[in-house]
Amino acid sequence: MNIKSLPMTLLAEVLDYLADYEHFSGLDSILDEDFTVQDVRSALREIALQVRQDSDQKQLQFNAKVDFQKSEQLTTHVKSLLSSLSPTDERKLLSRFGLLES
Repeated sequence: MNIKSLPMTLLAEVLDYLADYEHFSGLDSILDEDFTVQDVRSALREIALQVRQDSDQKQLQFNAKVDFQKSEQLTTHVKSLLSSLSPTDERKLLSRFGLLES
C-alpha cells in the first residue's frame, strides 16, 4: 500500500491510536537511555497533529482554488450532489472523473 493513498485524517487517527493504546513492549530495549516510551508517544501525537494541520491547510487551499458551485460546466443537479458530500469525498469523486489535477 502506498502511504500517499491513505487519507491524511485516517493516518492522524492511527498515529493517535498508537500513541494512546500501543504498549510498545520491547521498545525500551532498543531506545537509548535518553528516550522513553513516553517520548515516543509524544512524538506520535506531534506527528498526528502536524498531519492534521497539513491536511486542513491543503483542504483550505483546495477550497480556495476550486469552487465547483460556480462552475458553468456542471449541472444544478451535480452541484447539489457535490454540496452534500464531505470535502474529502467531493475531491475523490471529482478526481475519479478527471476534474482535478491531483
